[in-house]
Amino acid sequence: MKKFWPAIFLSCSTVFSAAPLVRASFEETGIGARATALGGAFTAIADDVHAVYYNPAGLAQVQRKELSASYGLENTGLSDGSKISNSYGAYAHPFASRIGTIGLSWQQFTAENLYKERALSFAYGRKFARKIFLGAAVKHLSREFTAPVGTVDNSGFIDASGIDSIYAGGNSKSNAGLDLGILWKANDKYTVGAMVQDINEPDLALTGSSRDSAPMVIRSGIAYQERRFTLAGQLNAVKSAGSLNREAFAALACEKWVDSTRFTRGDLGFRGSFSAGPRSFSQVALGLSYRIGAIQMDYGFLMPLKGVGFGSSQGNHRMTLSFRFGNINPDSDSEIVTRETGSILKKSEQELEYYSRESAGTARELADRKMSAERAIEDIQSRRMSEGNAVSDKRIRNLFEAEMEWYWSSKSKGMPVGNRVKALAQILSLFAAHPLNFDSARKEHSVCASELARLESKFLSDWESYLRALSREVGVTSRVQMISDMISRYASAGVDLSRLKEEIKVLREEINPS
Repeated sequence: MKKFWPAIFLSCSTVFSAAPLVRASFEETGIGARATALGGAFTAIADDVHAVYYNPAGLAQVQRKELSASYGLENTGLSDGSKISNSYGAYAHPFASRIGTIGLSWQQFTAENLYKERALSFAYGRKFARKIFLGAAVKHLSREFTAPVGTVDNSGFIDASGIDSIYAGGNSKSNAGLDLGILWKANDKYTVGAMVQDINEPDLALTGSSRDSAPMVIRSGIAYQERRFTLAGQLNAVKSAGSLNREAFAALACEKWVDSTRFTRGDLGFRGSFSAGPRSFSQVALGLSYRIGAIQMDYGFLMPLKGVGFGSSQGNHRMTLSFRFGNINPDSDSEIVTRETGSILKKSEQELEYYSRESAGTARELADRKMSAERAIEDIQSRRMSEGNAVSDKRIRNLFEAEMEWYWSSKSKGMPVGNRVKALAQILSLFAAHPLNFDSARKEHSVCASELARLESKFLSDWESYLRALSREVGVTSRVQMISDMISRYASAGVDLSRLKEEIKVLREEINPS
C-alpha cells in the first residue's frame, strides 16, 4: 500500500513539483492558460499575476492590481471516466517600487473521489537594483487521500473492517514550502530568470516512520521580448523519483499579439510550445487570448506526444479569466513603466486613428448614397406623369427599402451607433415627403439616438473625472491609462473624441520630452 498514492497522481500540475516528476504517465500542465500554453516557459517572463507560481520576482513587473481565476480539465476523455481538474485563483497588488508587490494564490488539484491537494501561497517581489528583481513565496501545502475501505493481506484475504497502516494517523497531511526567484533584465529585450521551488523540500508523508518530500525543482529560463512578440526557453532540473539524480526538462515557446482593432475592440494573442525530457516525456501546447481593455481571456490546450495520455485522452484544457484594475503603479525611475506607458499611448493613438478613418469613410459613403438616392428620386418624380402614381410610388418604396436593407446590413457588420444615427437621419430626411411606413426606421433611430446620448453623457462624465485627476497632478502613467480606457469604451461607438487627440499630444510630450 505504500506505493499506492503515486498511482493516483494523475497530473503534473501538482503543487509539489514540476510535474514531469510525477511519473504516473501524465506530464505537467502547470497553472494559468497562458503560461501552460507556453509549456511552463514562464520563469523569465513572469509579467502577470501567475508569477506567484512561476517566479515571484516577476511580481515586481505587475503594474496594476490583477485578479485571475483558472479552471482546467486534465486528460479529458479517458476510457475509465476519470475526472481530473485543476483550479487556481490569484491576486497581485503592486505598491510603489520601493515597497514592491505582494501576491496571493490558491490552487486545488482534484482526482475525483480519490485525491485532493491544495496550495495557499503568499508571495512578494521587488526591484532591488536597476536590472535585478528578487522574490519569494511561502506556501501552505496540503493533500488528502480518500482512504480505501478494508485491507488485503498477501494471501488475498480481505478484511473489510481493517484500516491500512498508512492511514492509521489520518488520510491528510500539510506542511510549509518556500520558493525563491530572481529576474535579471539584461537589456530592453532580453530577460533571464531563475527560481528554486520548494527549497526546503517539505515532508508530506502520512506516517512518521517514512518521509515523502516535495522535491526541490530548479527552474531557469531566458526570454526575448519585443512589444508584441516573445520567444522563451526554459530548463527545469528535477529530482527523479526514488533517486538523488536530477533530470532535465526543456521547453521552447513563442507568443504573438495582434492588434485586432479592425475586427474587434481588443487584441488577439497566439502562442505555442514544445516540451521534452527523459522517460519518454514530450508535449505540445497551443493557446489563444483575447484582451479588451482591462479584461483578458486565455485558453490553453496541451497534448502529450507519448505516454498514456497520447491517443487515449482528448488532452488538457485550461481556461483563465484575468482582470486588471486601478491606476498603473507610479514609478518615475522604472524603465518598465515608461515603456509600458508609451506602448499604451501608442496603441490608443492607433485605435483612435483607426476609428477616425472608419468614421470618415462612412461619412463619404453616406454622402455618395445621398447623392445617388436624390438623383433616383428626382428621376422617378420626373417620370411620374408618364408612368403613373402607382408605379412611381412603388419605385420610391423599393428605393427606401434598399436604403434600409443597406442600413441593417451595415449595423450587423458593426457600424458604430453614432454613424447609425446619421444614416437613419439621412434616410428619413430623403423620403420624408413620401407616404411610406417609417415606423421601423423611426423606432430604430430613437433607440440609437438614446444610446448615443447615453454614451456621450458617460464620456463627458469620464472626461470631467480626468480633468479632476489633472488638477490633482495625478502622474502621467495614470492619466495615460484613463485616456486609453476612454478610447476603448467610446471610440468604436462614434462618440466625438477630438479633445482626446489634443490630450494625447500633451501626454506624449511628458513621456518623451524633446
